Amino acid sequence: MLISMISAITNDRTIGNANKMLWYLPADFSWFKRCTIGKPIIMGRKTFESIGYVLPERKNIVLTRDKKLRIEGVLTAFSLDEALEVLGENVNEVMIIGGASIYQSYLSRAQRLYLTHVNCNLHGDAYFPDWGTGWSIVYKKNHFADKRNSYDMTFLILERNI
Repeated sequence: MLISMISAITNDRTIGNANKMLWYLPADFSWFKRCTIGKPIIMGRKTFESIGYVLPERKNIVLTRDKKLRIEGVLTAFSLDEALEVLGENVNEVMIIGGASIYQSYLSRAQRLYLTHVNCNLHGDAYFPDWGTGWSIVYKKNHFADKRNSYDMTFLILERNI
């Protein structure tokens, strides 16, 4: 099973502030949907709470330390290994969608990164970890600011070099 991560990041890898996204970018939301639809998504509890609802057409799994947490329409797990075990072997790719501590904890296990590089510098308190070297860009598409999207952005797919 391929373990992938998806995130939108600023020039300094900021991803949010006070458990909220820093922007409203419909082009990024479309990219996120295209990349995750039909795939299981794994997120931390705070990320789920910031989204506020179960994302449709995807199996939603929330990682939590709270063994009593139950959310209708969502599977809960206490580790990535448990989440992957719950999914079974018939899954080709799983998408980790945040937040910062989940990215940090599991980046070493990711084989693919779907990143939206938002060309801006904004204050935040949550960051995507530095993925370092050892990755190759396999897809790159620019989207320039327009009436609906305040910032230039680049959609990227990186794969870990083996």
